[in-house]
Amino acid sequence: MPPKIQDFTVDEFLGGSFYLKQPQKGFRAGTDSILLAASIQLKDTDSFLELGCGSGAVLMALAHRYPNHTFQGIELDKQSYEYAIANTEKLQNPAKIHLLDVNNITKLPAYSHLQQNADSIAMNPPFFQNSSQQQKSMSRMLARAFFNQADELRTWFKTANFLLRDQGLLTIIYPTLSLDTVITVARKSGFRGFNIYPIWPKEKTSSKRVLIKMQKNSKKPATLRSGLILHEEDGRLTSDAERVLRHGYALNIDH
Repeated sequence: MPPKIQDFTVDEFLGGSFYLKQPQKGFRAGTDSILLAASIQLKDTDSFLELGCGSGAVLMALAHRYPNHTFQGIELDKQSYEYAIANTEKLQNPAKIHLLDVNNITKLPAYSHLQQNADSIAMNPPFFQNSSQQQKSMSRMLARAFFNQADELRTWFKTANFLLRDQGLLTIIYPTLSLDTVITVARKSGFRGFNIYPIWPKEKTSSKRVLIKMQKNSKKPATLRSGLILHEEDGRLTSDAERVLRHGYALNIDH
């Protein structure tokens, strides 16, 4: 019998502060996950939940800054869910991971206790480089079943609204090209007070990703921040990016 091919990798994050077991193919945590985690600011009593937590990279990165917190995550993909449990078991306070479809949370009485229970939510919804191109990745295939980006986002924002307390904060990382769609859907879902924080690959280049922090039932205006440049011209991380990506510093997107 041929040897079983290993279907996962164990990857280093935050300069070795933690290691993450995750699928070898499909949705894999990387820079986006660390940036998303870095943008979250929590008070001692704040409850935090991640929608679509994957293998738990955001939760692990947050635990680096908030070791006394207990985090929650929701994930649809069974393999990623199992990895998230295994990864976060190492934490001082193991995370509570729920195997759930984002589409169904608001309809399941068993999870009604989660309604309006979170002070802060983060999410990195599936997105499509080309919505007409068949998705090749099987990990998270179900999460990517919708080929209409706005419809997909509406589901995620509806669920976030359901889970957040009044005035609770939602933070999302998404392709900058879809910023207008995100803002439109978010406003229709009851969010305002947008803090828009572009991520630039290099100076004088177009932003590829954007962090957006917003508030449920807010009346605050939108604010565009200066953002973060990731790389120098020679490809090295900028000093600001290195502090965040290698050393686990927070990224204050509110200022």
